[in-house]
Amino acid sequence: VLVASYFLPGIRIRRLLKNARKRGVGITVLLGGVSDVQSVKRASNYLYGWLIRNGIKIYEWKPSVLHGKIAMVDGKWVTIGSYNINFLSDYGSIELNAEIADKEFATAVHRKIENIIAEGCEEITVEKYKQTSFLGLVLDWLSYQLIRTSFKIMFLLMKRE
Repeated sequence: VLVASYFLPGIRIRRLLKNARKRGVGITVLLGGVSDVQSVKRASNYLYGWLIRNGIKIYEWKPSVLHGKIAMVDGKWVTIGSYNINFLSDYGSIELNAEIADKEFATAVHRKIENIIAEGCEEITVEKYKQTSFLGLVLDWLSYQLIRTSFKIMFLLMKRE
């Protein structure tokens, strides 16, 4: 289970997710349906087709902006903190997460996430995704390309200093 506010995983993370699905691992991603940074939301939306094609369940939190960042693995390991799954958190921001390897804690977190999904989330199904307009798909793609390119340029400039 991944909970993320700014979800823009790079190729390496996407490959890990895809390989986990091939091994039969169930993956759920809980993302914000409302964002304080619309271009990042659109860029994340661009990945929905990839997530759906790879059998990853997507839920959007609708009531408010989501700033939660949680990853839970195998019902016994949880990380909670400020890390977003994107280049900026990887290379440019100062992030801090707590890692808890405790089955009881992980079970409680999983129950809470299930409640959040049931109470305020919408599942993004194949049918829902197909309702995205052509213009929406183009804007999502453009946002994704713009943000990824901006991150790459920023990190190239940072390396030169």
